[in-house]
Amino acid sequence: MGPATSLSAHSKFFPVELLTIATLKRSAVSGRTDARLHAQIDTLTRKDTKDGKPYWELVAADGEGKITLRAWSDGPAFAVCEQLAPGAFVEVAGEFAASPAFGVEARRWTARELTAEERDAVLGGTPEMRARQAA
Repeated sequence: MGPATSLSAHSKFFPVELLTIATLKRSAVSGRTDARLHAQIDTLTRKDTKDGKPYWELVAADGEGKITLRAWSDGPAFAVCEQLAPGAFVEVAGEFAASPAFGVEARRWTARELTAEERDAVLGGTPEMRARQAA
């Protein structure tokens, strides 16, 4: 990914907490939440609205849940999604809020592929999950 699609600039302006998908969903129900999450792309599908505007629908999963994100053609995540593929491990950062019609939605979000170390941490699960598995 080039500079236009990297998260580095976003992270400098939005230093936010890394959350699991389940924790993010609980937090977003209480109000707007600026957060990051590490997950694997389950599906990534290019679609069009009824008016013919293109968007991407990305379903991401971690060890605790799934979230559906939409990248609209006029948003920063649209170009990022063009560079990603199902199975990729990503960091998603942005503003999340609960919508009565669509559940938790992301606004002003972007993504980047994870490093090998970050990917291994996702595959290892949360500290709580690792403790349960070790018991």
